Amino acid sequence: MITRSWLKRLTVALVLCLIVRTVWLIGKRAWLRAEGDREFAAAVAETESRDADWSWDKLEGSRTRPAPGKNSIEVIRKVSELSPKEWLVRNGGGNWAPVAPSSPANTRYPERVINSAREVLTSATPAVELAFTLKDYPHGYARFEVTPDVISTLVPHVDETRHAATLLTWGVELALESQDPVRAVAGLFAMLNTSRAIGDDPFLVCQMVRMATRAVATRTLERTLAQTQLGEESLRSLQAAWASDAEEPLLLYGLRGERALMDLMFKNLTEGVVSVDGEMRKEGRQGWFRLCVVVVPRAIPERSRVLSPLYDSGSRDRETSDP
Repeated sequence: MITRSWLKRLTVALVLCLIVRTVWLIGKRAWLRAEGDREFAAAVAETESRDADWSWDKLEGSRTRPAPGKNSIEVIRKVSELSPKEWLVRNGGGNWAPVAPSSPANTRYPERVINSAREVLTSATPAVELAFTLKDYPHGYARFEVTPDVISTLVPHVDETRHAATLLTWGVELALESQDPVRAVAGLFAMLNTSRAIGDDPFLVCQMVRMATRAVATRTLERTLAQTQLGEESLRSLQAAWASDAEEPLLLYGLRGERALMDLMFKNLTEGVVSVDGEMRKEGRQGWFRLCVVVVPRAIPERSRVLSPLYDSGSRDRETSDP
């Protein structure tokens, strides 16, 4: 009898413990959800007070658009269309350009490299000549078709921009070989505008390409200054163009866009537009989506607060640089 009594008490105690544990877990989960919602709402409110156009729809709607007929992205796409198909990355190409040896800016490339470049560019003369007209197109805009999962969004104009920049690099190099400073200067402005075609694209990868193509343009500028004599007017114009572009807050463009895109992705996940299980089954997505749905949500409030001072700084810099 004593044994049965203690067994009954022990069973009741275990059941009570399980009930208490279950209630505690449910309560803790509800508290964490409420606390997370509160922190997220506070972070969103703080972000909106600093950056009213931070969400994707507003950010995309506020982007700078060139005047009709003056969009450099349209010209860059035509340059790709006029180029040999096997040269394009989307067709498995991209390695058509001669390999430039590492050398000081005041050193000419070997004759074999110059001959190779001349032969290659001659086979794509229409594309090269069109690329040089980019000197008259200082602004660009690309519209994005954002996919529900965000990370599948395509940015084909990025590879096309790289392609145009490579064409122009060798176009300027051949102009230097021909002792044609006027064409070299035109090519330099076209190269800078090729990088500027990325504009305020709200993807970090796009801004990284803008930085990379601008760096290529700057190295080509250094070679031009080291190998030919430019007039004062050309020097002043080049200096003004490079100084103006240096004031562009490229990192801010990219980070604001990534924040808006992450917010859009989580919104789609929350509303069931995108299935986590479905995305996790896709090849190559497991690690990325695990990062997105586990690590990033914990940092959402802090992420918004970290970007706010950067946005404030970028806004002040633009106001200061305005005439």
